[in-house]
Amino acid sequence: MSEALTDQQINKNFDILIIEDEQIVSDEIARHLSKEGYRVLSAEDGKKGLQIFYETHPALVLLDLRMPVMDGFEFLERIDISPAELYSVIVLTGHGNDEDMERCFELGVSSFLRKPFNLYELKGLVKNLFLTNLAKSDLKTCANNLENTVKERTMQLERALKDLKRENSLCNQYKQELEESKDNFHNIVEKSTDGVVVIDTYGIVKFMNQTAETLLQRTFEDMQNKHFGYPIPMEGTTEINILQKNEHVIYSEMKTGKIEWNGTDACLALLRDITERKHMENRLRETSQMLEDLTHGISEHILLLDKDLKILWANKAALELTGIEPNDIIGHCCHNVTHLRDTPCKPPNDPCPVHELLSTGKPTTVFHTHFNRELHKQFVEVTVYPIRNEMNEIDKYVHISKDITDQKRMEEALKVSEKRYRDMIELLPVGISLSTPGRQGFFIDVNPSMIDMFGFDSKEEFLQYPLFSNFYDSGDFDKYLSLANNGPVHNYDVRLKRKDGNIFWASVSSISQKNDKGDTQHFNVYMDVTERKLARQRLEYMANFDALTDLPNRVLFFDRLKQSIKEASRNNRKLALLFVDLDRFKFINDTYGHSIGDKLLKEASSRLVNCVRKMDTVARMGGDEFAIILSKIKKPNDAGSIANKIIKAMSSIFFLDGLECSIGASIGISMYPVNGEEAEILLTNADTAMYSAKRSGRNKYRYFTTDLNYMTIEKHRIEKELRHAIQCNELLLYYQPQVNILTGEITGTEALLRWMHPERGVIEADNFIHTIKESEIIVPIGEWALNTACEQNKLWQTAGFHCLPVAVNITGKQFNQKFLIETITNVIDKTGLNPEYLELELTEELVMQNMDISISMLNELHKIGVRLTIDDFGTGYSSLSSLKLLPIEKIKIDRLLVRDIITNSDKAAVVDAIIAIARSLGVEVTAEGVETKEQLDFFCYKGCSSIQGFYISRPLHFKETLQFLEKGYSIICPEMKEKS
Repeated sequence: MSEALTDQQINKNFDILIIEDEQIVSDEIARHLSKEGYRVLSAEDGKKGLQIFYETHPALVLLDLRMPVMDGFEFLERIDISPAELYSVIVLTGHGNDEDMERCFELGVSSFLRKPFNLYELKGLVKNLFLTNLAKSDLKTCANNLENTVKERTMQLERALKDLKRENSLCNQYKQELEESKDNFHNIVEKSTDGVVVIDTYGIVKFMNQTAETLLQRTFEDMQNKHFGYPIPMEGTTEINILQKNEHVIYSEMKTGKIEWNGTDACLALLRDITERKHMENRLRETSQMLEDLTHGISEHILLLDKDLKILWANKAALELTGIEPNDIIGHCCHNVTHLRDTPCKPPNDPCPVHELLSTGKPTTVFHTHFNRELHKQFVEVTVYPIRNEMNEIDKYVHISKDITDQKRMEEALKVSEKRYRDMIELLPVGISLSTPGRQGFFIDVNPSMIDMFGFDSKEEFLQYPLFSNFYDSGDFDKYLSLANNGPVHNYDVRLKRKDGNIFWASVSSISQKNDKGDTQHFNVYMDVTERKLARQRLEYMANFDALTDLPNRVLFFDRLKQSIKEASRNNRKLALLFVDLDRFKFINDTYGHSIGDKLLKEASSRLVNCVRKMDTVARMGGDEFAIILSKIKKPNDAGSIANKIIKAMSSIFFLDGLECSIGASIGISMYPVNGEEAEILLTNADTAMYSAKRSGRNKYRYFTTDLNYMTIEKHRIEKELRHAIQCNELLLYYQPQVNILTGEITGTEALLRWMHPERGVIEADNFIHTIKESEIIVPIGEWALNTACEQNKLWQTAGFHCLPVAVNITGKQFNQKFLIETITNVIDKTGLNPEYLELELTEELVMQNMDISISMLNELHKIGVRLTIDDFGTGYSSLSSLKLLPIEKIKIDRLLVRDIITNSDKAAVVDAIIAIARSLGVEVTAEGVETKEQLDFFCYKGCSSIQGFYISRPLHFKETLQFLEKGYSIICPEMKEKS
């Protein structure tokens, strides 16, 4: 690094990353360090800091220990500091104790400063660390180029010495010619490449040639009769440093001698520019030192031998091996210190690498057994290189030995390992085989599990059958060959045949490899995944079908409805949508229990299917609601005929476990394209018509018409009152706590909307949100709830309470708004709430309606930093297979599943599967609607993350919530009892 560079010029090459959650501290440090020329980056937590670290690779990290999301210790463990790294970490903390300091240094931290600290002290520490890293970097660079640099500089020095001898000869020639002919003096001097200066005995300049003027950057006119300015011996050779006008220093060799000038004694000075030679000598000296340091730093044992095999020099590793002091090892023969004997090596049993080299003329490697001073035997690999003199004769040897004792031991261990490996292969529960390639291939070897998997009795019997004709179908075998012959290991699922002809599924991993003879072979691992395949098919079925009735669920219904609308539009056909609600079902379900209710739903589903054609779709929308798609109908009356048929079927007595149950059906009908051209509109209109049928006495059907406006009028009335409620501050939020199921720690709250109606008192959201959920009024209500929840949470934090996330529900209308991201960002900026303390809840149905749009929108929300939760999870099972695609932190199990978790084994199994899959994906699980101790115990044993419900607390006014946070909560979980 050049001394002419300023600190600012040096520092601009270094990046400093500040990871500090206190913005004021981070900004102040950044301001001071930026003045020094450093480029400063910052992050408010360890997670973001880790991302910036791997993107920019800063030279220094200033790290706080106590931070949210990811603390300083986890950050240090992630970056894994090693001594070879050219970056440093300084810990800045106000909470660290001695144990923290010790742990930091164990993790590779360079320094540890406690807050508050002096910024000038920090700047000094930063500068020292950078200078250290610069030195390490320069040393590393020099080491990498060391050998080439030494050779190059050595050659340059030899050429320079030759040039110097030649130029000295010319100088003597000039002196002789001066003595022989003063008449030619000026011609010779002016053409000389050396500067020539004549100085009298008082140091006054009497003559200068042009070369001297160039070196001194002074003309003869300027210097004539003036003092030369440098001490000059009358005879001899010395070196002077000439400072030129541009402040560059020129190194000059000055040779002087006595002469007679105009009859008086004078001194002739010859000046030669030796700047480049000086620089070369310095670099060569530094390089030589680096080379010596490097040889001392490597692990190989290096000896320099003369022609008689006597040691001239040894590196540090060789000295440590022999245990001899540097001065004592010189003059010993190599066999004295390596074999501990006086006689040299004798081939063939004891090969000598030097003898081999002399016979072949090439560097030779042999293997020896050496002994150190403790008589410990070591296996070494010895290589000898010749060094030739100017006559191309070998006069020295470089003797390099490498300790391969561990390698020898590993070779022996490898033999034992190979046997152990074979034994392990024999015991593995998966099938392992080696086979020949091609459609005529055979198994070469298989393990016992492979034999059992395919149903054979012995290996001999198994190996006599070709792969293709006995184990694979044609298409599957071609896939196997294609994958096995291309690149690294490939994994794929394939159908295989057992000896008895039964088909099973296996996951196969295959790779093509060459044996010792160069023949291609396939190494395969087979795992029976039949059960997994069946389970996956079941999950896929559950994603689209109702678990109770086996009818299509809401997701599959909407998919089929949209496809039916497209087909009807293409072919100019009519389509009818029937929305069916079972009358009196709730009474029977509440009176006789859920078991009877479930059987009633199954029987009702069967009757519905029998009332329609095979081409039509009957779907369960949830609870006792069903929807039917009647495609390719000729006239609207056809839908009414089907509705009458359904009403008649539902009016017949149901015989359930000895009980006679009577229900009915209220049906709403909407027609495509008269009543709507989109799936959601058709369903809404059919739903509206169904409510009209219920209001008119039930067990009837109604077509949707334009004059069927009661629901519309009611909707407009509620919308109008809600707009007034927003203006008059009649809306308010209640908060229901969420509690960690094992520790009892309060982990957050859910904001629940309430309407303080001036006449009807407090109205829960369930009583009016359903009516307006597709209305535009839901958007400003949602923004109000979002803003109010964030403001309240910020007030709690300011009051000193533990920072907890507040969950706010997002409706479909809000989610589909193109300004949702901007709205949430503005609320966060306005309230000053850290986005990690805002949790957005979206229903499973909403997310699954359009996965591509949902994934894109959720990823955008995730980038803001807010937490994402899937609400009402488990009613359709639709998102189990797609859960890993969503950037969510939590799922909330639907309260309808939680309600029957103790009495309904099917729902318990579904909840168990949901928790298992969520845990495998690292997603938190909250059970909502927990109201009993039995439900709490169930979720404790299943490993659920947290619970929410009346068992913990009812929804609370914000003042009551404040009291709840102050008091805290304790929970007794069976798992905690066992641990205690």
